Amino acid sequence: MANQNETNYVDNISIKIIRSKRRRTFGIQIKEGDFILRAPSRASPRSIEHSLNSFTPWIRQKQAILETAEKAPTYTYQFGEQFPWLDTKLILTSTDKRDMPKLTNKNLLIHVPSTVHNQIAYKHKRVVQFYKHVGLKHLTARVNYFADIVGRRPQDVRIYSYKRRWGSCSSQRVITFNWSILLAPTSIVDYVVVHELAHLIHFDHSKSYWQVVERVLPNYRNQQTWLKENGHLLSITPSH
Repeated sequence: MANQNETNYVDNISIKIIRSKRRRTFGIQIKEGDFILRAPSRASPRSIEHSLNSFTPWIRQKQAILETAEKAPTYTYQFGEQFPWLDTKLILTSTDKRDMPKLTNKNLLIHVPSTVHNQIAYKHKRVVQFYKHVGLKHLTARVNYFADIVGRRPQDVRIYSYKRRWGSCSSQRVITFNWSILLAPTSIVDYVVVHELAHLIHFDHSKSYWQVVERVLPNYRNQQTWLKENGHLLSITPSH
């Protein structure tokens, strides 16, 4: 069994080693900001060190890019602050009505009881609640629209808090989306919708799968690249 905690270092940069019986060669990648060296299951420490030496220039180049990359924004959660929503911005606005957070003329209305001690945490929770509740309606509408084009319809559409994925499609034909994708432009949201719908035809990332995506979104690679480069910015984390 592979040692999932195996780690090496290049210039004090942590490199996670993942072994696989299916691999015959070494490969390196960056996933969620972490460097990962994929190696054959029986690779010796010496061969791993040799591989890392060969990848060192690439690792240094990518690390420099990561260090200068734009950081995810943070928010103070003061009333009047703006939050991204598809192709527009919403203004966080106070309301006396004690109902669900809702959208009115680009105002994201939330009620904060005077008895709440940590108002920032409370506001954050309520804003996320808005993205999940209203966002599910938007995502469901887009799924319904593209389902007719793809030629497949899911059993259900759900929304969730994922850390490392934008969506998923289960074997039960249930599509689940990360609510954070609603912080992205509409074209990016549509790409994620089509990406998951295409799995209802091909439950993999084969050439045939990508042909389905391309049939619906001929320029999908633009959205795919945008998401890879900017996905880490889709956050509404409180500043403190």
